[in-house]
Amino acid sequence: MATAKKRSRGVAVPAKTKAKAAGQPRRPAAPPASLRQQAYDKIRFAIVTFGLKPGDVVSETQLVNRFGIGIAAVRAALIRLAQEGLVIPRRRHGHVIAPITVQDIREISFLRSCIEPAAAELATGRVDIALLKRLDRQSSSPVDAADPRSEARSLQGNRDFHVAIAEATGNARLLALTQQLHDLSFRCQYLLRHTETLGERWASSHTEIIAAFESGDPARARAAMVRHIADGQEAVMRVLLDRPEIQGATVVAGT
Repeated sequence: MATAKKRSRGVAVPAKTKAKAAGQPRRPAAPPASLRQQAYDKIRFAIVTFGLKPGDVVSETQLVNRFGIGIAAVRAALIRLAQEGLVIPRRRHGHVIAPITVQDIREISFLRSCIEPAAAELATGRVDIALLKRLDRQSSSPVDAADPRSEARSLQGNRDFHVAIAEATGNARLLALTQQLHDLSFRCQYLLRHTETLGERWASSHTEIIAAFESGDPARARAAMVRHIADGQEAVMRVLLDRPEIQGATVVAGT
């Protein structure tokens, strides 16, 4: 028995137990994937619909209180949103909601103009035209001004329209890049929907693309996509220049 007691004294104590005994704070356990996704969805929705405005500084505690989500889930969401460029971490000063800048619009539009016309050409004869028409109806359907989520569903239809074209090419990398670019430009689409003079024109902007696919002409589909992206860039730039506050404060990552 004495030997057994001596051996028990030599058993290593886990680091976590030591920290607890010493009264040291422990990191919160990683939240379940479902909670991380909920936190991401709620914060991202607030960002893209300007509930959290460009240039706003937010802390983890503020987000926990605002959305009723645990701090571990909020932290995981912020890491993901930072990777997507929607928030900018600032050391010891929380996170800044990323501004929308003229350079952002130019860079996103340039990349889209490089890959989406080629995607339209490759997708001709492959893409599900009935699906595109359904998504176009979703993107141009009337929305309830008092319900931001109805508008988000409409904007999601626009994103999914372009993603469906990329998916039809069978090129997984092209698809992933298209998804990323449209996620980044989601806030820009929201801005356009809140500009009355552009609303009707923007709602019907897929018509030419669909007609090109119906004709079965790859060159026509490419040209229609080129015009669509150029028109979109021009419209967003006009709105952005008229709303300088949207560009937010100048922030530097890590400061």
